[in-house]
Amino acid sequence: MKIRPILYILIASTIIVALLLYAHLYTERISNTRSLLVYTPPTMYPPISEYAEFFKRSSGVEVYIAVGPTGTLISKIDITRKGDVLFTADHVFMERAINMGIIERDSVRVVSYVIPAIIVHRGNPHNISDLQDLVNKQVRIGTADPEGAPFGRIAVEILKRAGVYDAVKDRLVIYTDVLVVARQLALKRVDVAILPYIVKYWYPGELDIVWIQASDLRGLVSCQLVGVVVFSEDKNLSRDFISSFRAWLREKSSVLRYVVDLGDLAAFTPYDPRELEFPSICLGE
Repeated sequence: MKIRPILYILIASTIIVALLLYAHLYTERISNTRSLLVYTPPTMYPPISEYAEFFKRSSGVEVYIAVGPTGTLISKIDITRKGDVLFTADHVFMERAINMGIIERDSVRVVSYVIPAIIVHRGNPHNISDLQDLVNKQVRIGTADPEGAPFGRIAVEILKRAGVYDAVKDRLVIYTDVLVVARQLALKRVDVAILPYIVKYWYPGELDIVWIQASDLRGLVSCQLVGVVVFSEDKNLSRDFISSFRAWLREKSSVLRYVVDLGDLAAFTPYDPRELEFPSICLGE
């Protein structure tokens, strides 16, 4: 009669040991899971989000993506001291991140060359042909925040270069970043926007491109860059991610419409690289 309680105790002990062993193995598996925290501006978010899924399937590495205006992302890295890879929408913010000591200088690589343009609704209902038409047509103009978003700052500089900024500044509708501006334009809450040309392909069949004269862009264009965050706990993995993403984007460029090699600029835009005067950092590897 005393055997049954002992049996119960043995069974219970076995179950407890099994649960503890499972918990230990599960915790060990979770702790051994490799991951990356990648910071990206909206301009690069569509291809990065697509590639992150591919990278996870091929390597087992989980890629967490933080998206926002480049200036905000840099501040977040500086405050939290966390992250692995930073993409920037232009060279100005990458140089700032390097000077702040949060990006390894020798890890920086060019990712793409995305040119600003006037983005209009399909069919160009306001018949916009150049920057002067933004004055004459009295349209609402969407742009990203020039304080934190590179393409917002560049948009303001373009308007000033063309001599139309004072005439249109009261009709500028400013949103946090490129993704938000593009969405508001697609929803027809603004009439036009100054955005990366690539936005047209985010909303196929809804938006069109009006190219800006090269003289109004010369010296104001930039490139998208990527580098390893100095706080990364796995710098080799971060570098592997950067290298493989650049190779993947090059293969996908004809579909995604990103200019990966400066020599291909004329295939995607009406410009010759020499007439736009890219900064020296954009002419590297």
